[in-house]
Amino acid sequence: MPSRSGWQKWRREAGACLRLALPLILGQLGLVGMEAADVVMAGHLGGLALAAVGLGVSLAVPIMLLFMGICMAVSPMVAFHVGAREQHRIAPYVAQTLWLALALGVLWWLLYQAAPWLLGLLDIAPQLSHTAAGYVKAMAWGAPGACLMFMLRFMFEGMGRTGPVMLIGLLGLLANIPANYVFMYGALGLPALGAVGAGYGTAVALWLMAAGMIACVYGVPQVRALRLFAALGWPQPRAWLSTLRLGLPVGVTIFLEAGLFGVLGLLMALFGGTAVAAYQVAANFSGVTVMLPLGIALATTARVGQAAGARHMVEARFRGFVGVVLSMLIMIVPLIMMGVFPHWVAGLYTTEPDILALAASLLQLAVLFQLFDGLQVSAAGALRGYKDTRVPMLITLLAYWLVGLPLGWWLGFSRHGGPLGLWWALIVGLGVAAILLIWRYQRVTARAALAELQLA
Repeated sequence: MPSRSGWQKWRREAGACLRLALPLILGQLGLVGMEAADVVMAGHLGGLALAAVGLGVSLAVPIMLLFMGICMAVSPMVAFHVGAREQHRIAPYVAQTLWLALALGVLWWLLYQAAPWLLGLLDIAPQLSHTAAGYVKAMAWGAPGACLMFMLRFMFEGMGRTGPVMLIGLLGLLANIPANYVFMYGALGLPALGAVGAGYGTAVALWLMAAGMIACVYGVPQVRALRLFAALGWPQPRAWLSTLRLGLPVGVTIFLEAGLFGVLGLLMALFGGTAVAAYQVAANFSGVTVMLPLGIALATTARVGQAAGARHMVEARFRGFVGVVLSMLIMIVPLIMMGVFPHWVAGLYTTEPDILALAASLLQLAVLFQLFDGLQVSAAGALRGYKDTRVPMLITLLAYWLVGLPLGWWLGFSRHGGPLGLWWALIVGLGVAAILLIWRYQRVTARAALAELQLA
């Protein structure tokens, strides 16, 4: 049994992590709530609109998460500077990432323009494909603003100042709903664009979030003291390399996971509009609930990064394990909701009986993969604190694309398992990722902690 002092240390770290994480959870829920708002509001336009936005989300979100993952490199980089008491290095570093954000935003916009071509590869109804592509291309106009917002957001996280992340995440959600309404239903003299209008509403909200983050730079005294924008200068692409070396594997890792969800969502289209809509309901709610352990994981990255920057490797290892345990504990309530009340949850999205029944079945199975998802996302967050991102990327490639996707094809089509067969593939892929990432964290941190003890 742990000693009294051991429990006290655990409680102190758990409290510190939760104080950092709770605003991040609310901020993440606000960001994902924008996606949920698009889906829910489209559902009230009918099954076609719901399926179109669901299909568009399946295509758009993996790309968005790729760029968000690249920006995540800012958090451990800033955390290391904070831990090493090198605050003077934060502003020059972050200022260059803002130029990088604009470059990434243009690339993101270009990728979204390929939506009609990508959807054209699938044998789906032309009207469904056209509407889904329109939704993605409309959302593309918010890409540069989103990248600016992400870079500043992860700077705040690395510094341990997470209040602005919560405020801006909630601002985005509050702005997205009325913006969606204006473009979807035609208010303020604008034409009614239907499901496509949800994409324009989201783009407007993303730019408002970027403006809000810039305001927070001036509004938070500790950040204002850095004089971030005074350090802006001219773009220096060579200065972007450290962020790209660390962040690109993170972005690819998240993209590979979200890409599996997206590809399976596209494959659902081969089973018809009902399967697409039901999959989107289950995946969307699961995506909302996984923001709870993701918030813990983001806080763990900062906590571990600050300890590692101070060269306290035993403490960094301990902080990572506390984060993993907290990620499991925080999932208890949503797991009960999905396992015991799946029809009620599905009813939040749709009232169409066929969609409701299939979505409820998928939600019950989601209890299994949510356990694995919480475990793997927290382990990956702890590893980011050590700036260990390349091996986790390879683990994700193995788990999701060399195990999960082939298994999904075999279960869903060869074994005629249909939508449930594709869903089981997600469970297995997440399980493999969780086991391997925990193993990786144990190995990396044990070696670093042992080196510190030997020097003591």
